[in-house]
Amino acid sequence: MLTPKLLPVLALAAALLSPAARAQSDCDAPPAPGSESLVKRALACNPGQLALDARVRAQAERTAASGHLDDPKLMLGVAPRTLGQDEVRKGYVVEVSQSLPWPGVLELRRALEEAGTDSRAFEYDQGAVRLALALRLAYADWHYRERLIAINRRHQSLWRTFVDSSRARYAAGSGGKAAVLQARHEEHQLHLDELALTQAVARDRSRLARLANIDPGELSASTPLPQREPPAGSLTLALDSLDTQPQLQQLTAEETRKSRELELAEKDRYPNFSVLARHNNQWANPDQRLFVGVGFNLPLDIGGKRSARERSLEAERLAVEWRRRDAALALADALRRAESRHREASDTLHMYRKDLLPLAEESLATARDDFAAGRGDFLTLLVAERNLLKVQRGFETAERDRFAALAQLTAAAGLVLLDDWNSLTGGGK
Repeated sequence: MLTPKLLPVLALAAALLSPAARAQSDCDAPPAPGSESLVKRALACNPGQLALDARVRAQAERTAASGHLDDPKLMLGVAPRTLGQDEVRKGYVVEVSQSLPWPGVLELRRALEEAGTDSRAFEYDQGAVRLALALRLAYADWHYRERLIAINRRHQSLWRTFVDSSRARYAAGSGGKAAVLQARHEEHQLHLDELALTQAVARDRSRLARLANIDPGELSASTPLPQREPPAGSLTLALDSLDTQPQLQQLTAEETRKSRELELAEKDRYPNFSVLARHNNQWANPDQRLFVGVGFNLPLDIGGKRSARERSLEAERLAVEWRRRDAALALADALRRAESRHREASDTLHMYRKDLLPLAEESLATARDDFAAGRGDFLTLLVAERNLLKVQRGFETAERDRFAALAQLTAAAGLVLLDDWNSLTGGGK
């Protein structure tokens, strides 16, 4: 994640290689398979994320340009009626002036821009968190539907064998025609499901391609979803690190920025100075031609204009403070709910893998054996096959929900990469 610690190198990086050129260089290579590889590619290639990066760099340059004195002013003047007259000295005036703000104003201006740079940097981090979440959810849907297509095709093949065996039994007089028709109906229904899933996969690929800024044709088949789990006590770790979340840090930077604006407004009650030096050759006495002086404004609070601005800025600062407190409560709630969903999804997947799936597979195998041996009826086989299909789909749903819950929990913790959980545990695995 981009943090304010990286900001001093932004100008050098921008000078060496423009963001557009870096993005083009990083995104020319074919995408590596896997959800996490696509997340990293999206962070480097997604146009929206690159726009946030450019805003950080723009604000960093504004910070570098702040905290300096205004440019000095040079004034040149001539007396037009003295031009072209030999008996009169040509008259001219040269004046140089420099404005000098009240002590501390320049430092406050720079601090104000630095807070703005911090805010932009944490805004970039928030965008990275949202982008990683969106991509993982899209990848989970894509992998889920590809797995459903694979399951569907296996069951189509299975039903084709049932059609053949039902026809053989019907021809031999040991089975009815209804079994043949029902077997063909189940096969056709699975084919219709495959058609719908195929188009859904195409839409999933399009969504992933948009997020990663690639062509959908560059996506190969999906790979298994990462099995990594958050560390033990992840909820406690994330709640303890709540203040380091980009959203709260961005609001903290905004609050700091408003505080600096208020301090500048209070400094506006003090006068600003200007020093000047003027040379006027029209004075006969050379000692009178050079003139130096000091000027300053009179910061009167006419109509309460300065007091009103200070009150306005204080109210804005207070509004940001309350927004930060509200965001902290919302993030804590999101963390608790995400951790609960992840625990539920993990337990559900464990039950499917340990109990439901093996039992459904065994039930179908038994029904097939009995049907082939003539001991079982077609209805029992039909129920067993439908149950296995339902359980297999449920298993894939649970697998998708587990990974989606992990993605939600990671985002709720303000993290981008799954490896970022190490930062909450002191670098441990």
